[in-house]
Amino acid sequence: MARSAIPAPKTCTSYSAGHTVHWIQALHVANKPEVEARTRHGVIRSIRGEVIEVHFDDGDVVRYRNHETGRLSVVSGGTGPVSVNDQYSLLRAGGFCFSVARDSEQPLKPCATDDPVGSDPAALADRLHTHGGFSTPLHGG
Repeated sequence: MARSAIPAPKTCTSYSAGHTVHWIQALHVANKPEVEARTRHGVIRSIRGEVIEVHFDDGDVVRYRNHETGRLSVVSGGTGPVSVNDQYSLLRAGGFCFSVARDSEQPLKPCATDDPVGSDPAALADRLHTHGGFSTPLHGG
């Protein structure tokens, strides 16, 4: 499938599990062998609403939630192979990363769409609690 046919990521400034992938979690899963060793492989069994059911190679079936299951369905073909790292709440499919939360039978909190808060330490500390993390642009100088 052409990358141009894949919907753009949802605008969401929350890094809580199930929302936006933070670049640090993606790099840890991709570049740390000890983290990759805990990554499980399987296939998507179903996608319904924000719930993704994954059948792992070891026979386990686990349900996750994500705010972009429509995009995941396009990327994976709906039932394609995936890998999941529960430590970093990361699901990979078709060359793309998705943040996932273990299904607690409660819907995800609504997506945050506010602007970043700059570099004020107190505001960034607050954002850890309200958004699950933050990312700020680097400034040269």
